[in-house]
Amino acid sequence: MRDSKDSVVTGRKSMIGLSPLALGSGAIGTSSYSIASLLPAVSQRLSVSPAAGGQLVTVFALACAVSCPAVAMVASVKGWDRRRLVLGALVIAGLGNACCALASTPASMFAARILTALGSAVYVPAATSLAATRSAPHRSARAIAVVLSGLSASLLLGIPATSSGMNLLHGDQGVFWSITALCLISAGVIAAFVPSSEHPTRLGTTAPKERRTSRVGGQSMLVLAVTLLATLATFMVYTYITLILAVPSADGMPMVILLSAYGVGAVAGTLLGGRAADRWHPAWVVLVATAMSAIVLLLLGWVIRIPASPVVVALVLTGWGCACWAIYSPLSAWLSTPVLMSFNTAAVYAGMAIGGLLGGVVVAETDPSTLVPVAAAAALAASCVVVVARPRSPVPE
Repeated sequence: MRDSKDSVVTGRKSMIGLSPLALGSGAIGTSSYSIASLLPAVSQRLSVSPAAGGQLVTVFALACAVSCPAVAMVASVKGWDRRRLVLGALVIAGLGNACCALASTPASMFAARILTALGSAVYVPAATSLAATRSAPHRSARAIAVVLSGLSASLLLGIPATSSGMNLLHGDQGVFWSITALCLISAGVIAAFVPSSEHPTRLGTTAPKERRTSRVGGQSMLVLAVTLLATLATFMVYTYITLILAVPSADGMPMVILLSAYGVGAVAGTLLGGRAADRWHPAWVVLVATAMSAIVLLLLGWVIRIPASPVVVALVLTGWGCACWAIYSPLSAWLSTPVLMSFNTAAVYAGMAIGGLLGGVVVAETDPSTLVPVAAAAALAASCVVVVARPRSPVPE
């Protein structure tokens, strides 16, 4: 195999060189998560109830969970270039958001969100695996973290911007058009600054070790279970965070500031998790992060019952965002191959969907704050699975 100094880079230059992929992740994250803040306007425009409109989130997540591994398997068999996959995914996501802006019926909106989901499902595993191949092995987790930081940054910047910019952009349709533009601009930046230097191979011609690590075996299934449980714990609370924080402890502080505090922690956790996974085995990083997530969730439940000051609530939200987002870069590095990364992304979206559905059941039956200890139990269960899944070697069997 030819050793290419252009395709394997180290140090700060490699991290800066991956910033276009992080920009694309930010566009995908804004496209994925902003629908929550747009639901009231979308429901009103389409003349449906907020509950019916909320199913857009579930449909999106399920579509991602189903399409992600399917596309990855086809891409591996056909030997598709990951840079082209990244560019195509952004174009599809942009087209999906344009269709959302044009949608005039609930059916057309659901179809548009499914199209958007296809772009999101393709982008994340393709971009993370591309980043890993363009970095030195001892920096692969950090490279993945740089790409995923765009997703967490969308929680900090993209969602508050879309929520507060609806008046300026003439409602939800203007927001969808702006996200379309962001996706296409990101694709242009990646096309200009991320060279295509990899040599894709078909799955049938890869080395035996590569084919072996691409199989979803027993240990890999346990790792995917960790992803599912941890994501379920996060989005069970985050989906209904505005209801949970509608308590005296949050009075006097705008909700956008509290959500931004969580976003700051998410960005920090993504980057710290990647750096830690390059120093220690990813399993240990995930174990600490999931345990800390459970602890901070219990702390969150306590501070909103005291009630504590809004500043304390914001600090706890920052800590929670840091803990729960610190797992994703190590998990991707642990699984290590594009196909397994795609299954990991599918587990993330499945966790989002299941977390939202279970959270809705709990909210319908009892006080929203009950979600917090339930989510803490799910995060603790994820920690227990990590202990069982802990590998004897860096490569999943």
